[in-house]
Amino acid sequence: MDTNYSFVSAEANLSVNNLLYSSLRNRTDAKEFVNRLFALIKSSGISEEIISEQVLKAPITTGTDPLHLKYLISIADSEWASGLLPHILNAAKDADLELRIDVIQALTPCTKTWNPKSVNDVKQMCNSLSFYTELAASDSLQEFSDMKPVFNEIQRDVTAGLLISFGTNENIQYFLSPSEIANEEFKKMHDSTRNFIGYLRMTNRPLSEKVEESARRFMRLEKQESVDYNVAKVKPAKPALGDQKVDWMERMMDGRPRFGSSEFRTRATLVIDNESSDVAITRLTCSAFDCLSNAILRQHQTKVNLWKIFIINRLPLLFQELLSNIPRSTYEFALRRSLSSINEDTLSMVNSTSNNDIDAMFSTSETGPYDIRIEFLVSMIKLGILGADSVDRILGNSALQEPQISEMQLEINETVERISTDYDCLSSIKNLVADIDTASCVRQGPTITVIVKLISLWASRHETFKLRMLCQEICLNTFLMEIMLIYADVADFISPLTSCLDSWNYDDEENFQDNYTDFGTILLFVTSFYYHFNLQLPELCTKSEDSFCLKYFTTSGNAFPVESLQQENSDLLGGWIMALYDTNGISDELMRTCTPMDYLLLVPTIFQQSVAASNRNILDIDTLKGGLEYFLQPFLLPSVVGALHWLSFHMWTLVDLATPLQILQTLILPPTLSEEAQPLHEIVLRLCSLPVYNIVQEILKKVPSLPVNINFVSIIDVLSPHLQFRKGL
Repeated sequence: MDTNYSFVSAEANLSVNNLLYSSLRNRTDAKEFVNRLFALIKSSGISEEIISEQVLKAPITTGTDPLHLKYLISIADSEWASGLLPHILNAAKDADLELRIDVIQALTPCTKTWNPKSVNDVKQMCNSLSFYTELAASDSLQEFSDMKPVFNEIQRDVTAGLLISFGTNENIQYFLSPSEIANEEFKKMHDSTRNFIGYLRMTNRPLSEKVEESARRFMRLEKQESVDYNVAKVKPAKPALGDQKVDWMERMMDGRPRFGSSEFRTRATLVIDNESSDVAITRLTCSAFDCLSNAILRQHQTKVNLWKIFIINRLPLLFQELLSNIPRSTYEFALRRSLSSINEDTLSMVNSTSNNDIDAMFSTSETGPYDIRIEFLVSMIKLGILGADSVDRILGNSALQEPQISEMQLEINETVERISTDYDCLSSIKNLVADIDTASCVRQGPTITVIVKLISLWASRHETFKLRMLCQEICLNTFLMEIMLIYADVADFISPLTSCLDSWNYDDEENFQDNYTDFGTILLFVTSFYYHFNLQLPELCTKSEDSFCLKYFTTSGNAFPVESLQQENSDLLGGWIMALYDTNGISDELMRTCTPMDYLLLVPTIFQQSVAASNRNILDIDTLKGGLEYFLQPFLLPSVVGALHWLSFHMWTLVDLATPLQILQTLILPPTLSEEAQPLHEIVLRLCSLPVYNIVQEILKKVPSLPVNINFVSIIDVLSPHLQFRKGL
């Protein structure tokens, strides 16, 4: 069915300014704003250059709204709009001093991780930096000007921070060939930076040293002689074990693991190609251990576990893949140098955090102390890179008497064939993902490969029941989702699923409820990755306006004005409301004429109309509760995400909260759930707990008189365990 929902097309007809102001007025979260901006670009055909002119210049006159700054940060961090960061900074030039400082301060972290698309992006950034360094130095020298001295100092400091972030960004070096370095923009930045550092020496010596250190590093990338800034040389900081390779490797864990991406392979290949084999092995190994110790110091337990998995399982596979022809003696020499150079305090700290199931599973000794170096070397032995006698030569002790290397590597193609043809696929799927977080190097990576291949195979064949069961098992294991991205790129398994959803075949179906359940569960999988890893829309779906996934994620939680619906969709809306609240129930005829795609896009509107009908006494509360019971059945449970989003985003606009709170309580605290519905409800809670929790807390703070029949304590208790699942909100 060709569904033309007006929401996206209506946004295309709005100016970017109107989109911004309406989003600020409605307090739309930053991720949703960026999604709508992306949809506007794709549906309207407006070039990104024109979009950036409108969204990055005019809105600055609205004042320093913290939410507006979040919008700018989200745009700058978006992969599809990474080239816009220089435009944002350029747009702030004409702002008043206080607002300009806010913008620079907000975008400084983005500059450190910025990934420019072209040399022109770098040139634009150099121009902006030249402007700000010149301005900060000149304004700061005017101590008796009309400008407040305190703002002069703040502008100086935030400009220094911006320059430091730019200087420590390794991504820019790939665009700086000798010919590009000689261009006018770069020379101008040299001069302005030199003057700026000269002024910093007189006013803030410690800050000048940091800026100079950053600038010297940047000059080293240029392969030119260091610029004489006429200042005292700064004592270089003690380098990390991996030299300057730690930064890029740590970025592979920012937001989500990226060790299965082509970017990681390219970066690792550059290290290997630019160094001798033994130096490359040393640097990659030391960098990984440095990243682990940093995660421990930051007390980020999930990242600690992921870095251990990377060291013990993923790094040996990387060596096997990229350095397979290196003699064993070279590995022993390089690893002896790298593992023995690890600081004793660092090693003690790493090994002291080994009291979890992952370390217990990896440990090769039943009685000896845990040593992650030994577990790493055992993995190298299992892959045939080292020999069983290599451990003593590398570590210089007999900590490992006899490594257990009898475990057989998982045969990928054979496993895919066996599971794909297994009649009892559910047991096979459960066995496949069981204990994957503690699997060894010869099983963990291959298991992820099997999962990716099964997703691609079943999606292409539209074997939706098998696909649904696999998606459900993965969604219930958040750490498994993290592990998948250590070995596979998100596009490897998300793209087949979104293609499957966009091309869903709904003809000649006999069991409509199973079809709805299959579709909804697969969508829950995609949605889980979208929200847990804060993905961008281009990573999820095609740019086609006909894409269901694009429509779903750009309109999630938004009800359509009834008068804007086409007749066909208006009829479907009326059919669902009658089916939910009439005694006849949901008929096969309704489900035959309404695809899962049409239904899911209508869910927020269904709930909006239900609340409106209840408030007008057209629908009594008992009838409403009876209709809500349908949403707790497996075939409609995935759609509760859209319902909870609508409640979260729009409840604060409603005058009477009695009905929406009753709906919220029923969906969060269902009186009963079938065995089949329980895992789906668990996934829905993970996806929606954070926005629902936020609106409930807001209501508890601001609404003086609350309905006595709403158990807020139990609602908070159910939501609280899932608040960390969703990122970027």
